[in-house]
Amino acid sequence: MMSTKAVNEALVVLLRALRLSAMSRHFQELAHRAEKENWRFEQYLYQLAEIELEERNKRRIARLLKASQLPEDKTLATLELDKLPAPVRRQLP
Repeated sequence: MMSTKAVNEALVVLLRALRLSAMSRHFQELAHRAEKENWRFEQYLYQLAEIELEERNKRRIARLLKASQLPEDKTLATLELDKLPAPVRRQLP
C-alpha cells in the first residue's frame, strides 16, 4: 500500500498529465477542508471541478484579451457611440 505522500505525488503527476492543473494545485488543501467539514466525496469532487472550470475560464479570457491586442483601457464605457453607424449602436447593450 502506498503512503499518503506517495499517493499525493502520484496524483499530482496524473492530474497534470490529464491537463487538470488547477485540480493538481488545489486538491490537497481542499481535501483538508472537506475532511474538517465532513463533506461527501461528491461535494469534494464538485468543488475541485468548479475550481478547475473557473481557472480555465479566467485563462481563456486572458488569452483572448491578449490575442485581441485591444488597449487595456478600452471598454464599452469608453466607446464613442456617436462614431458608430446606427445599426451597430442598436446592437450594443
